[in-house]
Amino acid sequence: ILLGEAGDESALAGALNTRVAGLFTKSAAPDEFLSGVQAVLSGHRAVGSGIISQFTARRGFSEHLDSRRAANHLSPTELEILTMIGQAQSIPNIAANRGISRKTVRNHLAKIYRKLELHGRTEAMLWAARMGLIN
Repeated sequence: ILLGEAGDESALAGALNTRVAGLFTKSAAPDEFLSGVQAVLSGHRAVGSGIISQFTARRGFSEHLDSRRAANHLSPTELEILTMIGQAQSIPNIAANRGISRKTVRNHLAKIYRKLELHGRTEAMLWAARMGLIN
């Protein structure tokens, strides 16, 4: 897990293409950071919202309209789970908050990835940020 100073978002965003499992700035909210650590310990990648914002700003919003159309195909439950993924919440945390099993959360994620043509958790986090699902 890389932890940088405020203002290091650009350098940290550059690490998205590496094998780093977690990227956060010291200005990240404690609950966001702890959820991210839990996600990393569970074998996932986690990226702080400040870094996601920086990364999406660099990439632009050319895919915005197509992404909005794709979001219309998500169920309310899938949209809520995608929002929670965008907030770097772990699968066990999402399951506990929704009162469902971890396997059900993973099944929802598989459907989300398929519907949005995403290739994993990091892309889902970036997609959620780009669509304004997270702050």
